[in-house]
Amino acid sequence: MPLTHLSITAGARVKLGWPDGEIELRATANGRYLGRFMLRPTPGVIAPLQARLVAVTLTDQAGAALDTAGPLLDA
Repeated sequence: MPLTHLSITAGARVKLGWPDGEIELRATANGRYLGRFMLRPTPGVIAPLQARLVAVTLTDQAGAALDTAGPLLDA
């Protein structure tokens, strides 16, 4: 599914950009959680839309690559 927009819903308000504090981008494939990227944005700076889309796309690509790596090993 192509990503057409990126916004964060905080309560009843929609805020463009990243939320304050750490951000977790989950890498998934076929409904399985494969890992995550933790981001710490610079306070007061809103990353450009293109940078946010790249972060989400790279996370999506990592999930797809990990899905082809073989079965998950349970520890």
